[in-house]
Amino acid sequence: MQQPSVAFEKDVATLGSFSLVPFDLDCDVRVIHPWVNMEYASFWMLGNSSEADVRAEYTKILSTGHTEVLMGYHKDKPVFLVEVYDPGHEEIGTHIDPAAGDYGMHVLVGPPDEHIPNFTSGVFYLIMSFLFEARQAKRVFVEPDIGNAKIHKLNRRFGFRVLQERVQLANKTAQLELCLREDFERCSKVLGF
Repeated sequence: MQQPSVAFEKDVATLGSFSLVPFDLDCDVRVIHPWVNMEYASFWMLGNSSEADVRAEYTKILSTGHTEVLMGYHKDKPVFLVEVYDPGHEEIGTHIDPAAGDYGMHVLVGPPDEHIPNFTSGVFYLIMSFLFEARQAKRVFVEPDIGNAKIHKLNRRFGFRVLQERVQLANKTAQLELCLREDFERCSKVLGF
C-alpha cells in the first residue's frame, strides 16, 4: 500500500526502503491494535485493550501537541510505530535539564511475517536518522522500563548511555538514557549502517 504523505524515507543497508508516515487514527489504530496486545509488547501497557481503548489512547496522545506519532513502513507495508515527543513536556522532563533540540522516543515493532536479520536494528537506525537529520535533534532521551532487556541492548548498540539506572515514573520504574548524534553516527558506522 503506497502512502501519500511521507515524513521521512531512507534506504537502509541490506534491508531496503523504509519510510515514516504521520499516524492516521482511522486507519492505523486497526493496524496497531493487535500489536499492542501481543505478549512481547507488554511494556507498551496496552495489553488486553480493545480497538476503542487504543483509539482513545492515541487521541489523547495526539491532542497534547507535544508528541508526533508516525507509522513506519518497510517496502510499503506498516511494520512499526514510533512516538516522538518533547521530553520537557513529559514526566521525564523533571529528571533532565530540558533544552531546545531535545527529543524522546518510543518504538514498537509489529510482529514479523518472516525473519529478516538485523531488521529491528534497521528500524532503530531509521528512527534515529529521522531524529538527527529531519528533526535536527541535539539530544535524544529514552526511558525504557528497567525490565526491558531487549531495548536496553538495542539502545547501547546505537550509542545511548545510561544517565540514571532507576527513575520512578508514574507508570513504571525506568532507566533514563541519552544519545548524542556523534555517538549514534559512530555506532551506526561500526554496525554497517
